[in-house]
Amino acid sequence: MSSMKGRWRGWHGIKNNLDKKDMCLAIPGKILRIKNQLATVDFNGIQKEVNISLVDIKVGEYVMVHAGFAIDKMDDNYVDELKSYEI
Repeated sequence: MSSMKGRWRGWHGIKNNLDKKDMCLAIPGKILRIKNQLATVDFNGIQKEVNISLVDIKVGEYVMVHAGFAIDKMDDNYVDELKSYEI
């Protein structure tokens, strides 16, 4: 019999993971340039290419990025609050 390691175990595995109150990490960044569905985003001096197909965004605005995708546009007031915490 073959090993079950790495095989799909059904939806119960997903539900069990959600029950643990896991969370993902999203990083805020500023849009510098946009070309098609990719944007150059600045994360405190580190620039990365990010897929922006999930959000409606313009140069100069801030987004939350997870796994290479901009997942949400950030409110200007929230951005200002986050900047006040910088060391």
